[in-house]
Amino acid sequence: MDDIARQSVVRSQSSESFLHVLNSPSIQNKLSHEGGRLAQLVSGLPRDELLAEELYLTFFSRFPTDEEKQVALSYVQQADGRQQAAEDLAWSMMNSLEFLFNH
Repeated sequence: MDDIARQSVVRSQSSESFLHVLNSPSIQNKLSHEGGRLAQLVSGLPRDELLAEELYLTFFSRFPTDEEKQVALSYVQQADGRQQAAEDLAWSMMNSLEFLFNH
């Protein structure tokens, strides 16, 4: 297989994975599962700063920058509930280019 064909296959697989994460009800169900990891983080980490840091460590294997942390904290504080905010943040992280191309 030549390089062009190989790149096409890789690109196609990446596109399929990307669309799966964007559209998959099973992914959303995992994020909102009452006994799941995300629910454990929300209940086990009482400070929003710790929740934001743990989400970044979970999805990106790094701490958030100061700006990223402020955006996450602002979102959590204005959301209707911590669990919903955490689900939204996790979903947006899973759909980021950083997550999709590094994991």
